[in-house]
Amino acid sequence: MAIQITIEDHFIPYIVLIFNVFIGHLVRSISIRVLPNNIHQIINELISTIELCSCCAELGPVWELHGNYGIAIALFLLCAWWCQSWGDAEACPCGPVEEMFIAGRSITSPDLMRKLVGQLLGAWLTWKYTSWIWCWHLTEQHHHLHEAPCEASLYVSPLYGALIEGLITFISRIVTLESEKWNHFMSTVANSMTSVLLVLFGKYH
Repeated sequence: MAIQITIEDHFIPYIVLIFNVFIGHLVRSISIRVLPNNIHQIINELISTIELCSCCAELGPVWELHGNYGIAIALFLLCAWWCQSWGDAEACPCGPVEEMFIAGRSITSPDLMRKLVGQLLGAWLTWKYTSWIWCWHLTEQHHHLHEAPCEASLYVSPLYGALIEGLITFISRIVTLESEKWNHFMSTVANSMTSVLLVLFGKYH
């Protein structure tokens, strides 16, 4: 069924992205002021994971509306903002896994456990939060995404998808680790540009 696009549909995905970022920043700001540091670390990972994943979900409608240029600009700005606002949060298990396998740290290390717990809770809550946003059917795309079954597995095989995801993650982590040696501005630009290029690369594979 063809999706009817209205003028409002062109703006709503960006408003949702701003809303996601605002809520994440608000909760993070309150958390760091009122919670003990160990609890804040869990909450920071949880909020950052929800913010990352829900924004990535909303970038789907952005791409459908405005193509590569729309998703590239939106994702670059999001990544630049996250580099400034997340603090020590990673919203991805790559960091803790690297700490275990490369640095030889135990998974029971308190800070690694807090990161992983926050990320797991955030991942579980993300689909509830995203479904809540989409259930309002603010756009026809939201209506379709909320009601229709996921079709991602119809386009690539699980093995091919895993290989592409693994390659993208590997390149991203190399840039992230190397950029720690650079100044903050260059690190932010490099990581943001890398994320954009890898997403566009993944789209064509």
